[in-house]
Amino acid sequence: MADDSGLCVDALGGAPGVLSARWAPDRNLAEFLLSKLRGIPEEQRTAYFKTFAVLLAPHEVREEAFFCKGIVRGKILNEPRGEAHPRLPYDRVFVPDGYNRAFSEMSEDEKNAISHRGQAFAQLKNFLLRMPDL
Repeated sequence: MADDSGLCVDALGGAPGVLSARWAPDRNLAEFLLSKLRGIPEEQRTAYFKTFAVLLAPHEVREEAFFCKGIVRGKILNEPRGEAHPRLPYDRVFVPDGYNRAFSEMSEDEKNAISHRGQAFAQLKNFLLRMPDL
């Protein structure tokens, strides 16, 4: 099983996308993102997180891969808010649609219930629960 996620910012043509973790030269990812969006009006700061999760199931005859996708849309703030996990720096600047709090201001359970990773892994879990022995 493996997964990969990325933040796609519409005003930046979908960047950083799959390069989200390696995008900024000094590794201060959220600040680098905000610098790229300076002067962009709030209504144009739309973005989304996307996760793909894959399960490779080896069989005697062939291997099968099962893919699940999660997307959460939202917007990028002008300033960071809250405290983010060190490996999730964009959580301080991303507010999902329908909420007024950044991911970093939500409890772990609340974020997981709506996040892109939560969606992808919920799909994978449902898939596994419906499968006979692999």
